[in-house]
Amino acid sequence: MRNSSHPKWRGQLSSPSSQGMYLLYLDESGNESDPSDKFFVLGGAAVFERVTFFLSQALESVQTKHFPGVPPVEFHTSPIRTGKGFWRNIPEAKRLEVLDGDCPVDRRK
Repeated sequence: MRNSSHPKWRGQLSSPSSQGMYLLYLDESGNESDPSDKFFVLGGAAVFERVTFFLSQALESVQTKHFPGVPPVEFHTSPIRTGKGFWRNIPEAKRLEVLDGDCPVDRRK
């Protein structure tokens, strides 16, 4: 752990208000200890702290546009694409519309 009083670090550790920080989200898929899993993937995204407010608003607007009056929906790509969980009764065209046209996070095809 860095000690901010150590001469090497003095002046390099700034307060959050002066420079801000990035928030990191990591997620994995697969299990490296399971021989039946052919792949193990680790992915991540770094978002500047001030952007999270706008990202949250964008996701809430997708929720409001497509599912008004419904409790918060989880926007995970895999269940949306495969039609599992909440997305089971949502037509495929609607699911693709959410991903391809509206979702601010994942626009891959």
